[in-house]
Amino acid sequence: MVSGAWQAAKLGAVNAEENIAARFLRLAGYQVLSRNDRRFAAEIDLLVRSTDGSELCIVEIKRRRQHAGYPLISETQRERLVSAAGAIMQEIGVYTNVRLLLMVVDAERESAEIIGDISLA
Repeated sequence: MVSGAWQAAKLGAVNAEENIAARFLRLAGYQVLSRNDRRFAAEIDLLVRSTDGSELCIVEIKRRRQHAGYPLISETQRERLVSAAGAIMQEIGVYTNVRLLLMVVDAERESAEIIGDISLA
């Protein structure tokens, strides 16, 4: 059984990583629409759009200091996120550009980096 303290610590780390990623994306000109969104048959860490409204991004956050040599996401996870992109466009509207951004966040260093950018529409 997992202790409540461990779960709270893990949730705090996840929130810290999401906060770092959200701050990075806001500075890059994006608006955060939702966090940990489970409405679209896949958990979406962050859903953001460009300030001009032309671009929608599904953001998958990975927690690693180094990403070289690791698979970013599984094929199954990628398929779920692509399917979620279609559901999102049906629910909130069609965007000129829909992308899946893969980010690595290091909470200790408070750094974030986009390491993958896949066009979905």
